[in-house]
Amino acid sequence: MTIAVCLKCGSMKYGAFGPCPECEKNSSENMGFDLAFSSHSFPPGTLSKIGAVIREINAHCDEPDTRQSTFLHYMSTNYPEVMKVEISEDRKKKAEEVLKKCHFEKIDFEKSVEPVAVMENVGIDNYIFNNIPELNQVFVRKYAKKILELLVDGPMTSSELEERIGKKVRSEEIHFALIGLVVKGKIEHCPGIPQKNGENLIRLARTEWI
Repeated sequence: MTIAVCLKCGSMKYGAFGPCPECEKNSSENMGFDLAFSSHSFPPGTLSKIGAVIREINAHCDEPDTRQSTFLHYMSTNYPEVMKVEISEDRKKKAEEVLKKCHFEKIDFEKSVEPVAVMENVGIDNYIFNNIPELNQVFVRKYAKKILELLVDGPMTSSELEERIGKKVRSEEIHFALIGLVVKGKIEHCPGIPQKNGENLIRLARTEWI
């Protein structure tokens, strides 16, 4: 079972894409961003400390966009070996004002953690990851064609994709395939569309519509 940090309130939750039981907020609507702060990237102890950073920022800031910008700026500035981010000068100024009020515990990241590169072009939407784990590559090769063909018919949840692909398919294999396809920019969350049965809908990325 995947453990993740709620990027809205900093609590721990099960599943990177599901709603948080503490604040009842949905995920960030960016699958790559959600996965970056889950047990696919970091062990539970590290995730807990990342959550503490989010809670400390939230305690000194009420504006959701500024909270997120502040978190990304803090992580990039203090842990550049883990995350790199570029934000606008206006966002940076607001973030630094919030950070002056905060006090954080140092996070010791394990050496085995692969760096996650995050670039911001417009807003906080364009996340690019440096490395796709080999396990993801294996299942992308196995299921990518079928997943992309099914999504041509319209958005689906991961459970619906599993059912359509076949009863003998293992859900963890589909999960790893979806992660790989997100990283490759082939699929994405459906922004602004409500969850279906507690799961976010997945669609072809815009570049796949052409």
